[in-house]
Amino acid sequence: MTKKGDLITTPLRFSMVSEGIFRSSYPAPVTYPFLETLHLRTLVCLQPEDLRKELRDYCEEKGIEIVEAMVGINQEPFLFMNDVVVRGAIAKVLDPASHPVMFFCSNGRLRTSCVTGCIRKVNKWCLTSILAEFDQFVDDEGGVMDYRFIEAFRYVIQSKPITSVQI
Repeated sequence: MTKKGDLITTPLRFSMVSEGIFRSSYPAPVTYPFLETLHLRTLVCLQPEDLRKELRDYCEEKGIEIVEAMVGINQEPFLFMNDVVVRGAIAKVLDPASHPVMFFCSNGRLRTSCVTGCIRKVNKWCLTSILAEFDQFVDDEGGVMDYRFIEAFRYVIQSKPITSVQI
């Protein structure tokens, strides 16, 4: 717990996606006091091979559910994120029972930004605005494959939330 006047550090690339929904990079232990202010119920890890014991222990101690969603990556020439897993992760993120929720990948750039872009599509944002926001977070690392994935993404609201997906 922090005392009045203590500095609180946010995870890198932290941002609110919408009320009760947040995105970021991997939350380091120095950011745990900040996470406490969010009163998180759920963390969705988009790169579960990077989950470390200290984060698992923190979540167990605080009663935060961890959802592992191996979404994969978009890479030339023909490798795309697993859209079934992305849909399941988005269903979990959009489920009010999971709120407040934060989703993240190791650096908060590509996987996290692609999932954010797909959520924006569900919320009927125009593609130009989605890709402009995407570009703000990826620091020139994103590519045409990420744009294509977001553009082609389709979501059916009836999708069931996932608890864990290992591919």
